[in-house]
Amino acid sequence: MYTRDRENPRVGTIVDALRTESTEFAAMWGEQPVNRLYCPPKRIQHPQLGLLELHCQTLIDPDQSQMLVVYTAPAGSESHDKLRLLSVIGDQRV
Repeated sequence: MYTRDRENPRVGTIVDALRTESTEFAAMWGEQPVNRLYCPPKRIQHPQLGLLELHCQTLIDPDQSQMLVVYTAPAGSESHDKLRLLSVIGDQRV
């Protein structure tokens, strides 16, 4: 299984095609563990912008000695707009 949405085989079709067409991709795919850790959406209360509802993705290095958690907001969401504002104002008080 390549995705949590078992009803949508699109990702599996793409991966299978790439593995068939590219020995380099197939080798890399076989070497890299696919992270199966589920990271539920997070709700973070920002002191100036209020509630941020964020999705997260966990990235693990090949040695699995480090982990990077990336938080994003869906485009067009209120949280996305707040993050865009934060990127402009930085640590200034609103």
